[in-house]
Amino acid sequence: MITGAAGMVIQGVSGVPMPIVPPGLVLLVGSALLIAFTGWRWTPALGALVGLAEAAAIGIGQLDTLADPSALGIFLGTWIRTLGIVMAITAGVPATVIAYRRARGRRPADELGNGASRHTAGGGRRSTTFRGR
Repeated sequence: MITGAAGMVIQGVSGVPMPIVPPGLVLLVGSALLIAFTGWRWTPALGALVGLAEAAAIGIGQLDTLADPSALGIFLGTWIRTLGIVMAITAGVPATVIAYRRARGRRPADELGNGASRHTAGGGRRSTTFRGR
């Protein structure tokens, strides 16, 4: 998300018309700070949603600049912003799933089938699933 915000700053410095305080920049930095400094389980979902909103904004108004390197600063800023948004969406969705599974008291590996049971010394199997706190 910070990468996307850096791309927006590069776009602004390169001449893309923006408001004095761009709403997308505020959303990206604000949600990144919430994710970094709070332990709320819904904050990764906020990051993914802000990422989707920014992807829509790029798709609506700046898709042509992704293929036009004639204005190098705008071109690089748009690509950096786009890559940051893709990373936010790609990381936000699984992070939200993991956060909700942990909140319900289950380990994510158990739900995915990784380590759901282990062999005991006697050759039998015992479950390692954690059932709440």
